[in-house]
Amino acid sequence: MQYDIQDMKKIDMLLEQREKIDLIEKTLKQLKKVDIEVFNLYYYSGRKNKEISKILNISEFAVKQKIYRIRKKIKKDLEKGGYSFDE
Repeated sequence: MQYDIQDMKKIDMLLEQREKIDLIEKTLKQLKKVDIEVFNLYYYSGRKNKEISKILNISEFAVKQKIYRIRKKIKKDLEKGGYSFDE
């Protein structure tokens, strides 16, 4: 079986995405339960901050703050893992 350069680039890209996902999952496992719930409701369920605040009985500001801190933690851990981000 012969692979061309495009196939190899796709494989490399998929491996890199898998590594990033693994790092994110590792970071999430270190968070408090409520932070994980906020993350899941926001990113996986597509809920708005107001909905999340009602579901978890916390302020909307607390939801925004948690999302900001979680994203910052994930970015920091990804950067530690060798990934960089242009801002």
